[in-house]
Amino acid sequence: MTIDLAAREQAGRALYEQRMALLPGLGQPPAPAWEDLSDGERERWCRHTDGPVPGLGPTRTRPVTRTPGARADGVDGAPVDDATRARRA
Repeated sequence: MTIDLAAREQAGRALYEQRMALLPGLGQPPAPAWEDLSDGERERWCRHTDGPVPGLGPTRTRPVTRTPGARADGVDGAPVDDATRARRA
C-alpha cells in the first residue's frame, strides 16, 4: 500500500484548521498556525485522518458493578447495575 504523504498532510492540515476555527466559539485562545506546530504535532493531526487502526475498538468493557445475585424486576431476569438501582431509589 502506497501512502501519498502530500495528501495525508493536506488532510491533517484541513482537520487541524477545521478544529482551530471552532476554538473562538468555545471561549478558547487561538491555536498556533499549522506552520508553527512541531513535526510531532503535525504528525499527530495527520494520524487522526488515517482512519481506524485494526484491532480493539475505542470502547472498553464495562466493569461489573452489581451485587452478585441481584436481578431486575424479574421480568427478564437481567442483572441490575448500580445506575439502575440509583434510579429506582
